[in-house]
Amino acid sequence: MNRSYTLKPNTAIAKIAMSILAILAILYLVKILFLYLDFQVFEQIANDEIVGMEDIDNMDSRNMLLIYATIIVFICSILSFIAWFYRAYKNLHKIKSPLGYKPGWAIGVWFVPILNLFAPYNIMQELYDEAKKFLTKKEHEYADKIKTNFIVVWWVLSFASYIILKVSNRLSLYATELEAMQSLNSVAMIANAFVVISALLAIKVIWNYMKAEEIILKVADETDLIMIRKIRRPKSSQDDSALNA
Repeated sequence: MNRSYTLKPNTAIAKIAMSILAILAILYLVKILFLYLDFQVFEQIANDEIVGMEDIDNMDSRNMLLIYATIIVFICSILSFIAWFYRAYKNLHKIKSPLGYKPGWAIGVWFVPILNLFAPYNIMQELYDEAKKFLTKKEHEYADKIKTNFIVVWWVLSFASYIILKVSNRLSLYATELEAMQSLNSVAMIANAFVVISALLAIKVIWNYMKAEEIILKVADETDLIMIRKIRRPKSSQDDSALNA
């Protein structure tokens, strides 16, 4: 069988994506802790308590180090998640056609303005819905365990955390008064908490579909693979037809 017409394992990519998301969640938890420590420093300054320059320098150093680490892990989490997302959607195309988008759009939708507001959610929903239908057709018990109600929660929280972080980072450029910095610090803690929750939900999204996809790879046979039915006739048959003509 031509390898391009087979379902490709996706578990390894899924586990990498989940591991990086877990690290990201931990980093944002640490950011919340550091923001709380920063808030205490602001409180000391507001109460006219003596705060050494060494303490302020240490605060800045740890924050910058954490920012760089978070950026690196965040980029890795995006790349690994999209890699898993693409492989999952490409596999789905081999057992169900047509779908709402072509396989390549599982990558493209994340980078197209406006489209990236709803298309990734649509594709994720489609993955779950079609996996459930396929396993139901195969009369597999895991079909009843596939739930989709948390997908919209994951997407809304992810979008909300992105917006709040964006606003918080933009306002921090103009915050010079101590009171404003304290307020932004509180907003940043809330935004980071949203990121932690959305990262954990993303892990759940990947984990649940990973289990379904593993079962699909086991129970799917050649009659289920749509592209197999489109394979050209053997070359010998084509030659015979040419000779008869």
